[in-house]
Amino acid sequence: MPSSRAAVLADHIEAAIADGAIPAGSRLGTKEELRRSHDVAYGTLNEALRILQQRGYVTSRTGPGGGLFA
Repeated sequence: MPSSRAAVLADHIEAAIADGAIPAGSRLGTKEELRRSHDVAYGTLNEALRILQQRGYVTSRTGPGGGLFA
């Protein structure tokens, strides 16, 4: 069974973090920035972020300077 787009996106971002291409603690951007850069729908991005948060690869911060972080 093929993986969902969300699972593929989560795996891609996880690999980039694990390989050091995205340094730990670095800002990934806002959901809108990520959605545009990966050309996915909001639902797909939200599901991918949920997967990454469960795996411990991504955290979100609110407020000024907030966003999504590795």
